[in-house]
Amino acid sequence: MHSVAVRVVLVAFLLFVGTVEARKGGITFWRDKVTLTCPDDGQWYHKGKVVLNNSKTHEFRYLGKDRYSCVYVDQDDNDERTYQFYLEGNVCKNCFEVDASLFGGTIILDLIFTSVIMIAIYSWTKKKSPAAPIQAAPRAPARPAGARRPAGRSVEYEQLNLNTRTQDTYSVVKRT
Repeated sequence: MHSVAVRVVLVAFLLFVGTVEARKGGITFWRDKVTLTCPDDGQWYHKGKVVLNNSKTHEFRYLGKDRYSCVYVDQDDNDERTYQFYLEGNVCKNCFEVDASLFGGTIILDLIFTSVIMIAIYSWTKKKSPAAPIQAAPRAPARPAGARRPAGRSVEYEQLNLNTRTQDTYSVVKRT
């Protein structure tokens, strides 16, 4: 059980780190579209020509291997920087990709939802008050003193003699 918990924590940590690192800049494929993300607003170049000005993202239809670049001014040191993109991937119109943060969020929500259901079931099935006392079974009507017992009854079912019965814990019959 301990190793399973360690694995779950490790997977959640790696999913979180992967989503944080992707925010700096990168490439996102969605079906047959590509979105390039530059760390800051800048000019986008394709084969030496400007294709987009003053934008942080550039989206287009993927047609095959290609190169793009983003030139932006770093706000920390006012230096011009170039961010290079080399595209190569497989795309299709009917593909569906699950994002790491969506996958991690689904797992966490499932764990929370399951825990809530378990707590609800436990609280609803828990006894709120002690059990009611057991009611005595109804007694058979009294027989007249001279009447005999019906034929066919065995001696095994005879009433216990109070004088010969033991007084152990479980042999005492309480009549309420």
